[in-house]
Amino acid sequence: MSTIKLGANANLSEAKGRSWFVALRFSFVDGLDFSGFRCVATELQSDIVVEVKDVRFHLHKFPLLSRSGLLNRLVFESRDTQKNRIRLDEVPGGPEAFELAAKFCYGMPVDMDASNVAALWCAAVHLEMTEDLEDGNLVSKAEAFFNTVVLGSWKDSVTVLLSCGKIHAWAERLMIVQRCTESIAWKACTDPRGVRSSHGSRMGSRAQSPSRRSMDLSSSNKQELMKEWWFDDLLKLPVDYFKKVMAAIRVKGMKLELIAGAVALYALSWLPRRSEIEYDQHSFRGKGRLLLEQVLSMLPRGKDLVPSRFLMHLIRMAHLLEADLPCKIDLEQRAGTQLDSAALSDLLVPALDASSCCGLKVDVDLVQRLVEHFVRQDEIVTSNYGSGNSVVLDHRVRVATLVDNYLAEISQDRNLSVARFKALAEALPDSYRASHDYLYTAINIFLKVHPELKDEERKDLCQLLDCKRLSLHSSMHAAQNERLPLRTVMQILFFEHLKLKNSSQANQKLPMEVPKIEGGGTAALQQEIRTIRCELEQMKADFSEFQNHFRSLKLEKQNSDVRSKLKKLGVRIY
Repeated sequence: MSTIKLGANANLSEAKGRSWFVALRFSFVDGLDFSGFRCVATELQSDIVVEVKDVRFHLHKFPLLSRSGLLNRLVFESRDTQKNRIRLDEVPGGPEAFELAAKFCYGMPVDMDASNVAALWCAAVHLEMTEDLEDGNLVSKAEAFFNTVVLGSWKDSVTVLLSCGKIHAWAERLMIVQRCTESIAWKACTDPRGVRSSHGSRMGSRAQSPSRRSMDLSSSNKQELMKEWWFDDLLKLPVDYFKKVMAAIRVKGMKLELIAGAVALYALSWLPRRSEIEYDQHSFRGKGRLLLEQVLSMLPRGKDLVPSRFLMHLIRMAHLLEADLPCKIDLEQRAGTQLDSAALSDLLVPALDASSCCGLKVDVDLVQRLVEHFVRQDEIVTSNYGSGNSVVLDHRVRVATLVDNYLAEISQDRNLSVARFKALAEALPDSYRASHDYLYTAINIFLKVHPELKDEERKDLCQLLDCKRLSLHSSMHAAQNERLPLRTVMQILFFEHLKLKNSSQANQKLPMEVPKIEGGGTAALQQEIRTIRCELEQMKADFSEFQNHFRSLKLEKQNSDVRSKLKKLGVRIY
């Protein structure tokens, strides 16, 4: 940290309790000469007491009034010309800053550095220590140090900004905050090798922030976050100053991905943990709620600027901190628009209110709202790029797979109702699912965990399935699944029969001999056709096995129904 020493006289100062004394020694000859070696040292008693909050300064009028316009006016414009006690409770920086200003008046050594220059400058302006009274007064000294030393250094600019918290109004008035903010923003947007630290060294790579252990960032964001040397220093700033720096950085053209990454790390560093909120709700909820709203206002809008995991973390925090409804809606909209990049674990948000979630362990309604946000955003994208766009189709398939896997996960909860299952499954348009294999898996798990379902409920649930979109493996499993309604099994077998029939007809249209092709390749084509025919024969055999198994299931059910009816009539069966 850069330091400048002001003054050289060796007057003595001493602190006793909450009082501060100066022993002022003058050298003179014949009562006139204040310099020279042939003199007599005389110690003058203090003739004025300045009270700054709870500290009393026992000082002398002459050195103070000669450099402070405020003290001069308070003493000489007062009706009491003998006034020897002044109270100054509004000095910026408090007793600490006034002590440095007083030492400067006495010519004592004052170490001015980035940690105290803001308070010293503000105090000097308040005390009216300007050039009108004396050349080289404290205002000009502090301002010169700020302009020439602080603004040229990244570290010093951050340090000064950190010191402005207790003197915020004065720092804003003198534009200290604005100028430090602009300096930091300019340096962050400039090649870091050209930024001077406070010791004159070059800014190199920085250590990884401890906050990054809290979550894994997406690969693209993580690469850029590791390059940015300025993140860690800005994480120390209060949220108001951090917000000003981010705004200035954004105006200067910094990439939104980097701004979003910095805001994400700041939120992870300062937002309270769940254990802290539960331990002391009154202390953490109010501050945490305000911080969350500030973070959300700084976070740039855009798809995949931050990982979905981070947005889901903010959603959890919003519920824990009891944030207002607009804040929750905004977060859900952001997370919903990039649902295609989320992982299953991101969606497993614990249900905070068991009564509203009907005893469910996870918040199913939240996920349904996220799906609805994604679908609405997808409709806008489709209107711009068309529904056949490969990127759009890929995002739809990802979301459909994610939702079906989520359904499979929550189906293990016995409190999940058929209505909630269907509502979430139907939140996705029919065109999103290219295959119904994952949906079939979720339905099968639900039927297994809920054996008490009535036939009508099972039929209602299985109406979600499109049998035409099941793979051969899923169809084979479903045909032997005793939990499915017989009508569903018949539909699956019927569509498998159609697939086999169509495949067989296509096979018959294949030429028995492959015409010769110049340049070779005939043998390879013949081998491929033989492989296709073998596969078709195997499919026919599988279908025949399906039919036999279905007949046996149907006959077994009929026999079971007959036996139950005879038993009710009292007929014994041997």
